Amino acid sequence: NDPILIISAFSPLASGAIGLQTGESFEVETPSKLRTYEIVSIWESLPNKC
Repeated sequence: NDPILIISAFSPLASGAIGLQTGESFEVETPSKLRTYEIVSIWESLPNKC
């Protein structure tokens, strides 16, 4: 039950979380089992301006 700290918006895990809000849960099928995750916070990363 290790927490996932950051998920890329383009990762397979993120596809199950798209459109959800803080406090909502979602499930992802992995090769070994169905896993349940909960959204505890949402951050938006903005590109760096050089």
